[in-house]
Amino acid sequence: MTETTFKKRKPRMELIPGVTTTLTTPCGKLKITVNFQDGKLYEIITSKSKSGTCLRSQVESLSRIISLAIQTGADPKDIISTLKGIRCDKPFFGNGTNFYSCSDAISQTLESIIDSNTPVEKTEEKKEEVNSEKINP
Repeated sequence: MTETTFKKRKPRMELIPGVTTTLTTPCGKLKITVNFQDGKLYEIITSKSKSGTCLRSQVESLSRIISLAIQTGADPKDIISTLKGIRCDKPFFGNGTNFYSCSDAISQTLESIIDSNTPVEKTEEKKEEVNSEKINP
């Protein structure tokens, strides 16, 4: 693993580009969104279809930890290698790939997006001015 120097988190812009994929797992649908800010990986957002379940909370917490690690300077390749191959009792097949668990699916999806050099536009925060004229009755 590479040595990590932690940095201060950059605030999230309101609008940032991303790539979303949906996988059907034995435990329900898993949506994985990989977002970019200023042309760089910024965050991972995941969602499981069965709300209120322990698995959903675990998948969401994993994506938050991944996002925090990325935003503070962790190498995404280290995150991928750490999660890749984690197994559960319900492996599945999706998008032409075998996944051993939701953690493995998140790591492989992240790896696929990074390796494909998915083009992302550099984002600039848009601020809209609102016309605040008073209306007299």
